[in-house]
Amino acid sequence: RKQGSCNLFRALTLGMEIVEISPKEYQDLFGSDWGGSALPPPNLKPPTANSLWIPQGGANALAIEGANQLALELHTWWKQRQEQQGDTLPISVVFPGGTCTTAVLVHHALQKLKATDMEVVVIPCVGDAAYAQRQMMALSAQIGVAAENIPHILPAWPESTTPETTSSSPSSKNGGYFTFGEPDSAILSVFNHLKDDYELVLDLVYGAPAWTILLRHWQQSLSPDLSFDPRNPIAGRDIVYVHSGGLEGINSQLLRYNYKGLVDLKDIQLP
Repeated sequence: RKQGSCNLFRALTLGMEIVEISPKEYQDLFGSDWGGSALPPPNLKPPTANSLWIPQGGANALAIEGANQLALELHTWWKQRQEQQGDTLPISVVFPGGTCTTAVLVHHALQKLKATDMEVVVIPCVGDAAYAQRQMMALSAQIGVAAENIPHILPAWPESTTPETTSSSPSSKNGGYFTFGEPDSAILSVFNHLKDDYELVLDLVYGAPAWTILLRHWQQSLSPDLSFDPRNPIAGRDIVYVHSGGLEGINSQLLRYNYKGLVDLKDIQLP
């Protein structure tokens, strides 16, 4: 609360109001069947008459309009690319996933646009593949689409690679995916590699963990002759990565890396 560099401090300076409640109050409000619902808990009083309820992660139908626009932009770009370049590889549109809301909604929007050469792939950054699947199935059902009709989930490791054969392994409790928000030397290595060598700056909570997993697959030998394989949904395909933002929180996250002894304080831009 008192850290001048943390995200909470910055949010408060921008006018965010925080309401603290006890664990029991939280359980009463969000621990029932209402948890994760598109509707607010019935006993939650809105702060103003013109309040808007947004579940964590934006997992509700209000996000459909923006996702439709993003899908249209992706599809339009893809068609122009085909016209200009002729014979091109199919596309995997890759999203980092928390609730996986954007991935789900863009997936359904592309299907409506009949974008048959475009497949949506999500990389779980919160929990494991099973958690991502539950989130996506719940949202699909909520918006009136078959719950099983969801994006493909990129496995934590290629089939030919196991955590035991790599130099850096994240927590095994997530099946090879990273623990959300937890500093990790493998994530930091990819963050620095992409920033220093390609001038591609990613956030450390979603972007860099997603790319760490993506590069495990990308660096394998991919044959363009392969038909689409749900177990390896980027094989033989071009990749479009959709950046989810979050760059404003990089320095506060780097402070956590400093506490872990992974980054020198002199390398962090402090306010």
